[in-house]
Amino acid sequence: MKTRLLLLSLIMPIAGMASIYDEAYDRAQDDVCRDILQSGSDSEMHRCMALMKTTSGEALTAVTNTLESQLKKMPAVEGDSVLEAFIADKKAWELYRDKRCKYRVMGTRQGTSLRQAEQNLCIATENYRRIETLKDEPDFP
Repeated sequence: MKTRLLLLSLIMPIAGMASIYDEAYDRAQDDVCRDILQSGSDSEMHRCMALMKTTSGEALTAVTNTLESQLKKMPAVEGDSVLEAFIADKKAWELYRDKRCKYRVMGTRQGTSLRQAEQNLCIATENYRRIETLKDEPDFP
């Protein structure tokens, strides 16, 4: 009985977040990973997740660079630099992402390709979510 409860407690958090990661992976299959995924093998999926991490990171960098160039032109608000506030927010978000993804892969064995693939998928998913968040910024005149 204890074993069943332990197994159930391990599966529940994974099932709750699975849809977010599945959505990102499904999107990548039709876009970024279209040429990689042929047979659905583990190595193809791992390569896809690594590519997702790379492309999402590049896209996020492009978005943040564009925002930073816009924010440089803005005057200080309440005595604070808008650009400095954005950079501080960016650093805080990167710390959140890294800790979140470290937490997400704790259940997989260190040093395995599965752990690295899960880490890559987590980072890519969080990057895509951040890009969506930044689409409407800055949200003030």
